Amino acid sequence: MTHPLAALGWVTDHLETWLAKSWLIATLVAGLAALGVAIDDQTPWILAIVVLAFVATAGLSRTLDGEDGAIALGLFGWALAFRLLIVLVLSLVSSGYVTGGLLSPDGAGYLSGSRVLLRSGFDVGSPFAFFGTYDLGEYYVFAALMGLGGSDFVLLTAFNAAISALAAPFAFGWARLTIPRHAVLVGGIAALSPSLAFLSTTNLLKDPMIIFVTVVVALSVAEVLRGEANGVALWAWLGICAIGLAFLHTTRFYVAAYLELGLIIVIALRLVAARGRSPLSSRLLALGGAILAAELMAGALGWPSSPVLVSSQVQYVADTRAMQPVLEQNAVGDRVPGVATVVDVGHRLLGPYAWVTPSTFDLRYLILADFDLYPDTFLWYVILPFLVVGLAIALFSLAARREGSAALGCLAIFVCIYLAQYLAINLSYRQREDVVLLALAFVPAGAQWVLSRRPGRALYATYWVVIVILALGQVIRSNV
Repeated sequence: MTHPLAALGWVTDHLETWLAKSWLIATLVAGLAALGVAIDDQTPWILAIVVLAFVATAGLSRTLDGEDGAIALGLFGWALAFRLLIVLVLSLVSSGYVTGGLLSPDGAGYLSGSRVLLRSGFDVGSPFAFFGTYDLGEYYVFAALMGLGGSDFVLLTAFNAAISALAAPFAFGWARLTIPRHAVLVGGIAALSPSLAFLSTTNLLKDPMIIFVTVVVALSVAEVLRGEANGVALWAWLGICAIGLAFLHTTRFYVAAYLELGLIIVIALRLVAARGRSPLSSRLLALGGAILAAELMAGALGWPSSPVLVSSQVQYVADTRAMQPVLEQNAVGDRVPGVATVVDVGHRLLGPYAWVTPSTFDLRYLILADFDLYPDTFLWYVILPFLVVGLAIALFSLAARREGSAALGCLAIFVCIYLAQYLAINLSYRQREDVVLLALAFVPAGAQWVLSRRPGRALYATYWVVIVILALGQVIRSNV
């Protein structure tokens, strides 16, 4: 019987070959799709966005070794073609889509707020008071784009599609430095995942920007820590890291805060253990400088520091009704503490339940519901036990100061904190997508550990039995 990881290696090899050979075809298909969207929407700025995204990918490819540059171009080309074809089809079949009539409340709010910001000449007084949040970088990005190319929903969607497509080659580049054997799988999922593709094209959300910039920060950290970048290249990666963290600080502040915390913990552990004598000491200190620069940039724009923002958010969430202790009563009146919490956390962990079928095929309903997240939800079911074990391995390696553990160690801390928050408070399912690509880095080590041991295989099989029983129970109950 072929070992699952051996079969995965075969898929990886063939996927790399196909991407390297097909990058030019992918680029042409993406270009034609972009031309179709631009003609249909009469917005030539869409072509400019696509060209700039391709230039960014070409720049990344110059930093990669050998055939990896062609693989990165292939990933970007197919990712962009996939997304722009979705935009083109939806534009042709639905006038409501073109006008933004199918947007979720969040998407409609971003579109409306950006238009107001543009009409005001970017002068709304205190933006924090006007928008009622510190997470408002997306309003300025969207408003700036509308100022250049017209107040048009499809233009913004094409931008989100391009940014989402860019995440694929950058995720590949980062994974090549951290989990080289499985890097193309991370890039392939980023490029071809229907969930990520629909997330960036059927709604107007900031998640594509969050995912892309988070991956860019991870790549810059890995480049700095591997020790090959020197001189101008080293300063460039440090600058990219600082700018990325500053952008995240203004757009989804806790992502920046948790990334910074992971880096600070790794820096402190390594510097204390090595007492400044490690070859990485200067680079770790440089990353500390990048964190400081990011905080200073955000502060210069009026944002409080990350600790202040996190502290205020914790206090706000702790005071909400949903976070107060609850005692449930069962049918006979006995008090059963904690049951609601367990059910709620389980729902967040496994939801949206991928076995719940649509009640109608109305386009608006399909777009606004979570059905587009089903492909990645099923992937989540597959990798979840491996992810938990892989995170534990990464944290143990970091504590043991193993070589090369710093780049993954800081991300392991970030993913753990992020997912702990996700399970603790009622975040949207789509926010889990923001860390899926980074989470994939911990899956290979976890899968190797679980599948190479008989008890691990038995527990993994039991895990799937539980999911199947849960699915059957809910399906049967809904049909009774």
